[in-house]
Amino acid sequence: MKLNPRLLAIASVIIPLTLGTVAPVARADKDDEYPRAQAGPILSMPQLMRIVLQIAPNNEIEEVNLEPRGERGLIYVVELNDERLVYVNARSGEVLEIEED
Repeated sequence: MKLNPRLLAIASVIIPLTLGTVAPVARADKDDEYPRAQAGPILSMPQLMRIVLQIAPNNEIEEVNLEPRGERGLIYVVELNDERLVYVNARSGEVLEIEED
C-alpha cells in the first residue's frame, strides 16, 4: 500500500496537536511591534528573586509584573517593600534600572 505524502504531512501535524504533544509556535511578523519579545526562554521566579535580593538583600518583593518594552523585549518590573522598582531583562537577567520613589 502506497501512502499519500500529502496525507502524511497533514497527519504529522494534526495527530501531535490533538494528543497535546506539540504546542503551536507563535512567530513574530515583520510588522510586529515586539519581535524579540516572543522568542526564547525567560527567567524563572527563583532566578529572578536571587537577582533582586542580591541588589536589595534586606527587602521583600511586593509585586512582580512581566511587561513588553519595545526594543528591550520582555522586562520584569519588581516592586520592593520600600517602594523601589527594579527593572530586570526577563531573558538575560540584566538589571536595567532601579527606580526610587
